[in-house]
Amino acid sequence: MPGPNAASLLDDIMRSALEVEYEQAAGKRPDSNERNGLPAGRQGWLRALPMLALLVLIGVLVVSSVAAQRGNAERLRAQRPALVDRIEDQTARVEALQRQVDALRQQVAAATRAELQLTTAGRQLAADVDALQQATAAVPAAGDGIRVVVDDAPAGDGAGGGGRVRNRIYDTDLQRLVNGLWSAGAEAVAINGQRIGPMTAIRAAGDAILVGYRPLTRPYTVEAIGDTRTLEADFVDGPGGLWLRGLRENYGIRFDVTTRSNLSLPASNQVGLTLASGHPASGTGDRRQPIEQERSTP
Repeated sequence: MPGPNAASLLDDIMRSALEVEYEQAAGKRPDSNERNGLPAGRQGWLRALPMLALLVLIGVLVVSSVAAQRGNAERLRAQRPALVDRIEDQTARVEALQRQVDALRQQVAAATRAELQLTTAGRQLAADVDALQQATAAVPAAGDGIRVVVDDAPAGDGAGGGGRVRNRIYDTDLQRLVNGLWSAGAEAVAINGQRIGPMTAIRAAGDAILVGYRPLTRPYTVEAIGDTRTLEADFVDGPGGLWLRGLRENYGIRFDVTTRSNLSLPASNQVGLTLASGHPASGTGDRRQPIEQERSTP
């Protein structure tokens, strides 16, 4: 059995062995840094330099983009008044030209009618011309009829609620309404003062509805001249009225139909001769053509 001296010797050996290992382990890091010739903190900064440079580049790009956007916004704000003035000037010019066209058209019609009244055949032709002008909406129309006012659903009545959703009237809805009026016996139709003729298109451009390429504002007032004894009932019970009732029940669309007297509808501004022929067309049916529906039902 070893004595006290032997135990003390073993402790000295173990302690000195551990101290040597610790010294070697602790000496590795200083040796590595000194071998590169740089302190440990400076080496960390060098490794971070590429990332810092990338961040600086991204910051410069973001600042440049923001500055460019602000410059564009400033230019647009500066150009807006001039653009508005140009639009108003061109609109006034178009309206003035349209008034001149209407006046010249009336002069031509008066001269033609006076010339045709000189002979019996001419008087018959004048009657045919009057009928054709009414059918093509080339002349104003006046008489009794009905007025249909349609409007979007109140805000918040659409799916989802929230007070901001609004079920809207689409161009296809107005197309169905106008076709329903023709089917009910209407002789002349206008939407917000825009006469509907064979060449008149009801289209959509973004959120706006165009009639004859002119934008409409809601509510949409549709006036139709016809026999008031049957026009309202036939429209309400026909496809146009059924469609509007379906929109009201399912989407909250608003509409109102009333009988009116002494309606006055202007002539269409889209009257032009596209094809002339010396032979009369066969048949004596209605010359009006239903408006083509190009969009699917919303």
